[in-house]
Amino acid sequence: MSIKKNKKIKNFWKKYENKVILFLGVFLVAMISFQLGILQGQKWQQDPLVIEKVPDKYMTEFKSVLGESSENNSKKESLSVDNVGNDKSLEKNKECVLVGSKNSNKYHNMSCQWSSRIKAENRVCFKDAEGAKSKGYVPASCIK
Repeated sequence: MSIKKNKKIKNFWKKYENKVILFLGVFLVAMISFQLGILQGQKWQQDPLVIEKVPDKYMTEFKSVLGESSENNSKKESLSVDNVGNDKSLEKNKECVLVGSKNSNKYHNMSCQWSSRIKAENRVCFKDAEGAKSKGYVPASCIK
């Protein structure tokens, strides 16, 4: 039996020698390339981005969305188109429910993603929708 197996193996090897060697060569090249890619990826791996402190600008907007009272709650300012300003005036005023831009005719909720993108110097603050509409502003898509 073992002699027949040896002959079968020799015949198989003679018939498929080139194909087996080609397959093994391609397989080895693929494995080496894969391993090199893993090593290269580990070398390029960066440390994760860690945000240690939230900027005050975003924290005040977050607090206004939650409805936390400010220190100067008794002394509120009313903003109009003429009293457009910086973030300090918006922080002091909790009546600023809607915000618009000098460069646009739309107004947004303070929680809307687009309101946070309006530059401080271009912000226009409104107490309610009627005030915004009276100044020629129309509701944005974030207002339902």
